[in-house]
Amino acid sequence: MTRMLMQEHHLRLFEQVGRTNLFVTSELDEAVFLADRVIILTNRPTRVKRIVDIDLPRPREISMVGSRRFLELKQQALETLHEEAVKAFAAGAKNAYDLVDAYGRRAKMKEVR
Repeated sequence: MTRMLMQEHHLRLFEQVGRTNLFVTSELDEAVFLADRVIILTNRPTRVKRIVDIDLPRPREISMVGSRRFLELKQQALETLHEEAVKAFAAGAKNAYDLVDAYGRRAKMKEVR
């Protein structure tokens, strides 16, 4: 609960002052809730992999976290992060083939739908 209250406080400050903020987080819910753009980086070498424009209306309210659009935006970011995590895992693990193969099958199943 404290995290949510701090997020709401940060949003109010941002909306009052109107200055650009660079906020680094590993929490997707937090990123989508606070940001206008979520920038997802690759593992190595670090580069911008994807920018997800967050088009949720302002002022933001905590009730938006359960909205359809919030979940769609979070899913876009999650899919990109998952793809990058699979690559990083495969590059660093000798027995990662099962995970990479499972991910490939999952991607093919999505294409069929």
